[in-house]
Amino acid sequence: MSLDFLEDFASDYENALLQTGFGYFQLLLLTICGLIYMNTAIGVTIISFVLPSATCDYAMTSTDKGWLSASPMLGMLIGSYFWGCLADTKGRRVVLITTLLADGIIGVLSSMAPMYFIFMLLRLINGFNVAGTMCIIFPYLGEFQTTQRREKILCWMELYWTFGIILLPGIAWCLIPLKINIGSGIFFFHSWNLFVALCAVPSILLGLWLFALPESPKFLLEHGESEKALEVLAHIYVKNTGQSRSNYPCTTLRESIRPLQRDGEANIDSYRLENNSSSELKSLFLEIWYQTKTLYKHPYLKNSLITCAIQFCLTTSYYTLMVWFPEIFQRYDDFEKTHPGTPASVCDISSIVTSNT
Repeated sequence: MSLDFLEDFASDYENALLQTGFGYFQLLLLTICGLIYMNTAIGVTIISFVLPSATCDYAMTSTDKGWLSASPMLGMLIGSYFWGCLADTKGRRVVLITTLLADGIIGVLSSMAPMYFIFMLLRLINGFNVAGTMCIIFPYLGEFQTTQRREKILCWMELYWTFGIILLPGIAWCLIPLKINIGSGIFFFHSWNLFVALCAVPSILLGLWLFALPESPKFLLEHGESEKALEVLAHIYVKNTGQSRSNYPCTTLRESIRPLQRDGEANIDSYRLENNSSSELKSLFLEIWYQTKTLYKHPYLKNSLITCAIQFCLTTSYYTLMVWFPEIFQRYDDFEKTHPGTPASVCDISSIVTSNT
């Protein structure tokens, strides 16, 4: 009777996760996810340190700088929805790997962009990829944690964002003042180009590192892959306890009911199986459509609107200051050189158009 109770106890996902313990695997996962989140902080704010240095190379006006600063944010606006839907259909890990590798490669290419428009377009694509990393890293980390520890672990993640915001000015301070002048024709490569390229490298390294980590067991379980989810949980148990795989007490997992099936929508998995591989893309868009429809139903619509309003109010002033601080300081320095000892407000300084020469 006790064995039957243990098997029933272990079949619940939360209890099965509890049996894996807390130790090496969770700390390693927190480190990797934290570094990824720190990397996104660098990717979001890197343009702020590029603007003063790239002004001459791209002959940018204040309007050009505004568009360049807004391009990554526009990419994030588009990418957050796309990657969020894809993560719910294809998996958290695959989206994180894809966005990190794409962000790193595009970031390196943007460092060699010979024209303003090309650079702005590549940074927009960077923002598109950063959005996927930023919005998926928290679910990926949280789904490996028990309810008791989940909030604490996710709060610790915020420390890495702060570390990234502190680290980025230090990197800029070391690299941008360097005297690097390489150029031929329309191609040029200066210290700020090196700064952009080096800041993109961690994305590639972290994306490759993620290949060593498993997919979220909760995602696998919700998509009917209970055997794979159980293998992931057993792997966590071995890493945390050092014991044999056979000692893991859970032998079965109770599959959860997916939201689309609870709402009476069509079974997308059945649709995919009944059609050939050419319909894979169609079934993907069909599932994304059903997930989108769910957002406009009670109680998701109200909660989503409230959350978006709060997030908008929190980030508007934050990102405005983060993106424009280096440019404002540059204009203060230019103003001091031309008007020594003259007091000026931020509004006075902001009205100054810096020379492109």
